[in-house]
Amino acid sequence: MCSAYRTVAFLAGLAALTSLVLYLVSDHVFNLYNVTCFGAFSRHSSLGSVRSKPFVEMQAALGVAYVFDHSSLVYEVTTPFQHIEVYQHYGVGNILVIDGSLQITTRDEAYYHEMMVHVPMAYLPNAKRVLIVGGGDGGALSRVAAYGHVTEMHLVDIDMYSVRDVSLRYFPQLYSAFLDPRTRAHASDGHGWIRDRLLGASASDPFDLVIVDSTDYGSAETLFTEEFYADVKRLMHPRSIAIVNLDSPSWNLDIVSTVQRQLAGYFKYAFVYHAHQPTFLGGHYSYLFCSDAIHPMATLVDWGAWSKQRLTTYYYSPDLHHGAFALPAAVQRQVSMSAQLKDVPVGGFPSNRIPHDFWPDAPVEARRLSPLAPDALQEDDPAEL
Repeated sequence: MCSAYRTVAFLAGLAALTSLVLYLVSDHVFNLYNVTCFGAFSRHSSLGSVRSKPFVEMQAALGVAYVFDHSSLVYEVTTPFQHIEVYQHYGVGNILVIDGSLQITTRDEAYYHEMMVHVPMAYLPNAKRVLIVGGGDGGALSRVAAYGHVTEMHLVDIDMYSVRDVSLRYFPQLYSAFLDPRTRAHASDGHGWIRDRLLGASASDPFDLVIVDSTDYGSAETLFTEEFYADVKRLMHPRSIAIVNLDSPSWNLDIVSTVQRQLAGYFKYAFVYHAHQPTFLGGHYSYLFCSDAIHPMATLVDWGAWSKQRLTTYYYSPDLHHGAFALPAAVQRQVSMSAQLKDVPVGGFPSNRIPHDFWPDAPVEARRLSPLAPDALQEDDPAEL
């Protein structure tokens, strides 16, 4: 009898414990903040001033999610154009989310922006005028500002004031580029601004480099039309370069190949290049290099001139430059053209004749100049991601 009583009591206690665990797990799961990305769904719960909840970005089509645990929602605003949020995370620093899609993190924004800017600038040692469409966080702008020969930098973002304010608060290392006297920031629809410039007196001053740093496809609809691409080209001279941010070639190859083939109708060269982007879904991202005169492999790069800029980078390097255009076989089959390493002429690769101290500094120096805001991150090497 006593033994049976103990058994019943044990089972009752186990049932109660199980119920408690299930309750805690269900409460945790159903309060996750799931963001929309590439056809995913979004779920919101009530907000306090700071809410410690996991940030979850999902790829619904593949049933895959990135979970940033122990993150806190520290800022949220809905503007006439988009929904902006900022999370803080102990591992990646601040996370900028726009319309439910992760845009940048403190930890690895440099990877994304360096590849967007340094790849084309290697071919433009005398570039004077640069246009950035989108990019209101200032990330691409800050990399362009590192080039002393650039005299005019225009940034056009439809929600420039709101996104710039986020950078001031949470990404100050990017905001500083807005204070550069060469910067002209415009709160305007990108395509509308381009059309106005083409109609004005400034149309006679083409841009050496045009960068389209937009949000995800479908979000900035006016930037993904045939008319927009045609007008972008009208702003360029024959040796200009246009860079367009694409998508993950691993998970969204259909988008990458569609845009590449579309731009190949406007430019003689439209080559996809790619990079490792740790906090983006899939960790793999791509860009499109467009020009009528500059072939990313066949055109020689003056690495001596580039090295004299004394740029400190975290991802980009002369050694990586040409390799970024080497695409996986599956991607090559889906695009209309792909760059080949065999096209690099003799003497086209960087050589050891470049003084070693001109090259990007060692990880210790990179840590010293790290843009990572949280002090706890200063001891981490971004290369370990």
